[in-house]
Amino acid sequence: DLHLSIRRQRQMCIRDSNNPQGGSDQADWIAPLLVDPSDHMKIYHFSDTMFVSDQFGEPNTWSVAGSPKLGILHHAAIAENNSNFVVVSRNAALMLSTDKGVTWKSISTGLPGFSVADICFDPKFDSTIVVCYERYEADIQKVFISHNLGKSWTNITFNLPNVSVRKVLNQVAGTGSFEEIIYVATNIGVYALIRETENSKKWIKVGKMLPNVTVNDLDINYSSLKLYASTFGRGLWELDVNYSVNSTGINAVSYTHLRA
Repeated sequence: DLHLSIRRQRQMCIRDSNNPQGGSDQADWIAPLLVDPSDHMKIYHFSDTMFVSDQFGEPNTWSVAGSPKLGILHHAAIAENNSNFVVVSRNAALMLSTDKGVTWKSISTGLPGFSVADICFDPKFDSTIVVCYERYEADIQKVFISHNLGKSWTNITFNLPNVSVRKVLNQVAGTGSFEEIIYVATNIGVYALIRETENSKKWIKVGKMLPNVTVNDLDINYSSLKLYASTFGRGLWELDVNYSVNSTGINAVSYTHLRA
């Protein structure tokens, strides 16, 4: 019985006897579990250690990939086109592996010393990583991006309101190096940063009809170009995101309420 959330990288929590650490206290309450984008039979479980199974978690198929030696890991992400690249976090610590978890190095330098709320890779450029922070302080330190696998970071909070940012998701929306849309799930809805160029600095509220409600998770279905927003207490919502980066109408389209 695998309980699926709606993450693009299919983040899950294990709730069956095939958990490599069933009954252990060495994993988070909802431990990250990711599917390898290049091999959908291969999954990774993160506790204080990174485990791998090449048979989708069947009994006796788990092995240890490695450990960043941070303690219990809270968040993890794997690059879309090169699954050697893995990023994990515990509180404010952020670490990168470029060999599927065998070795690790810190990439926290240049980031504020707050607990990371979420991590995502750019689905097109594997060297681009975005992190966000679930804080209410009015300090303009909510979202940061790196284009060089964490060697340096840029604050892209810009005009984002003083909101708590819970999830971050990156959508490819063109062919250029900076043609993308970055979505964040907040405590009052979804915001988007439409990046036509590296200098694009304006966040906008996405869509109509969605209540001012906490959004806990986001995902994009690229086959139908739909954005899904999972809320706290107000159900699941869907939005058409068939937009190029020069579109001006993303804030005018209405959400569809799928399920209460």
